[in-house]
Amino acid sequence: MEKEYTRATFVKRFLISLGSLIIGSPCFFIGIVGDGKALSVVVLIATIILLIMMFGWIFNVSSNPFLKVLVVIGCCCGLPNALICLTIGSMLMGVGLLILPATLLACYLTFRYFESRPDDVIDQA
Repeated sequence: MEKEYTRATFVKRFLISLGSLIIGSPCFFIGIVGDGKALSVVVLIATIILLIMMFGWIFNVSSNPFLKVLVVIGCCCGLPNALICLTIGSMLMGVGLLILPATLLACYLTFRYFESRPDDVIDQA
């Protein structure tokens, strides 16, 4: 059964994306403004690619080769940082758990962009 892309779908996706960004903002801030210069660049690249993936999901942009390359780059940059934030940050103060919603959304969006069929169908009528 194919889903239709509606205003309710748009609002739901927007709120999920905004919530995961707000909850994970301390981790993004610490990663980008942190001590290590090389790590900061990698976190910034991963954050920008996550934002691009979110906008593509919110506005129901179909997957293309350019987006798939961005998703692969984002996974290579973001996965190690998310794992470090989840393990070390959680042991220290629990701040690392704040990145969990954004990490789960990024995993879902990665699988969505690599699916062979589109997630939703836009009504042509």
